[in-house]
Amino acid sequence: MCESVIILEYIDETWPSGTKLLPEEPYQRAKVRFWAAYIEQLLESVAKLFNAEKAAQGKALEEVHEKLRILEDGVKEFYFVEKSPDHVHAEKLGMLDIMMVGHLVAFKAQEEVLGVKIIDPEKNPFIASWIQDLIQLPMVKETLPPHDNMVGLLQFVKRTGIKLMDKSRGHDRGLEGKLQSSTQGTM
Repeated sequence: MCESVIILEYIDETWPSGTKLLPEEPYQRAKVRFWAAYIEQLLESVAKLFNAEKAAQGKALEEVHEKLRILEDGVKEFYFVEKSPDHVHAEKLGMLDIMMVGHLVAFKAQEEVLGVKIIDPEKNPFIASWIQDLIQLPMVKETLPPHDNMVGLLQFVKRTGIKLMDKSRGHDRGLEGKLQSSTQGTM
């Protein structure tokens, strides 16, 4: 979703009496914002896998794997004090948990469509476990689209050549913007 970090920050600031999405302490809050922006950069790298020609897909995949490695090493050092995402609970979801759900839970559908391994539990055990724990939460499980629907959408994107995360016009038009602009004038 475009500008998801900004939306999450708005929610956190507008309803301060609810569950906090960001830590209260400024330094910890800044770290969460840094990693949230990093997860968005990771999503851009995943989008390159869809946009790349077959020959360039290997380089794009290396970039994704390197970013996953950095994310794994960086986040577990401060976000999960126990060094394990086993304590993920629906009542305590934070900004990074929401970013992971929004940006990375579709990795199995992405792998199926692209024919590549994006998240390897052996190379990224922490991230694989974190995503799996998030997917098991009833509130997350209820909101996820069925796997077959996600595969169908991603196959359509790949087949039609729709550019994901298209920043060629100076802003993120992404899939939503492309679909919107392609349907204007047809109604």
